[in-house]
Amino acid sequence: MNFLKNAKFHSVMVPSTGTTTLQSTAVLDMTGYDSVMWIAQFSGNTNSTGGFGGVYYMHSDDTGTGDQVGSTATAAISTSIPAIDNTLYVLDVHKPLKRYVSAMIYKDTANDCDAALMAIQYNSSLGPVTQPSTSAGVINSGVFVSPTT
Repeated sequence: MNFLKNAKFHSVMVPSTGTTTLQSTAVLDMTGYDSVMWIAQFSGNTNSTGGFGGVYYMHSDDTGTGDQVGSTATAAISTSIPAIDNTLYVLDVHKPLKRYVSAMIYKDTANDCDAALMAIQYNSSLGPVTQPSTSAGVINSGVFVSPTT
C-alpha cells in the first residue's frame, strides 16, 4: 500500500508563535475515511523548566467550528517536563463517531512556545486519493518505487 495515494494530508493549523492560549483547527469532513491522525509539533519553548500541553480531539454532526465538542481522546502531558521543545504529540482516532472532526492544541501559561498541527485522513474507502492543493494542503508530492542511485 502506498500511503500518499491512500491518505489525505492537511495543514490544519499554521505555526503559531509564542502563544499560550487554546488554538483550534480547521474542521475536516470524514466522509469516506475511517481514521484521522493529528500530529502537533511544539518548538521554541522559552521556559527552561519545561511545560505541558496536548492535543484534544473534537467532533460534531455540523461543519461549524463552534459546534465542535470535546471527546475522551487526548494526547496530553499534564505534568511539567523540560522536553516539550521540538517534540511531537500524536493523536490517532479510528472510526470517529461524528462526520466532522477537528482538534485543539493546549499549552500551559508558562509554556510560551510555537506550535503547528497537521491532520492525516486515512483508511479511505474512496480508492486513490487526490491531495488537496490549497494553501492548507500538499503543494507537491511524489511516489517512487525502487529509486535508483
